[in-house]
Amino acid sequence: MDQQSKAGELSAGIRKTIEQLANETDAARQSELFRNYLKTSAAFWDYSWHNQMLIWRQRPDARLLGVVSETSMVQIVYSLI
Repeated sequence: MDQQSKAGELSAGIRKTIEQLANETDAARQSELFRNYLKTSAAFWDYSWHNQMLIWRQRPDARLLGVVSETSMVQIVYSLI
C-alpha cells in the first residue's frame, strides 16, 4: 500500500468517526434524561458536581428556592433544643 492510499484510508476512518460522534451528540441533546440533568445542573450551578448528582437522582424536579445562611440555621437548631 502506498502512502496516498494509507492517507485516504485514514481520512475516511476519521470522517466516519466524526459522523458517528455527531450523531451520538445529536441523540444526547434530544434525550429527555440529559435535558433534565442540565436543568438541575443549571439550577444548582454553585453546588459541587457530586451534590448536583445527588439532588438530580433523588429529586429530578427540584429547584433552588432560597438559601439559608449558616447563622440562621444555627438559630433554627438552637430554637429546637
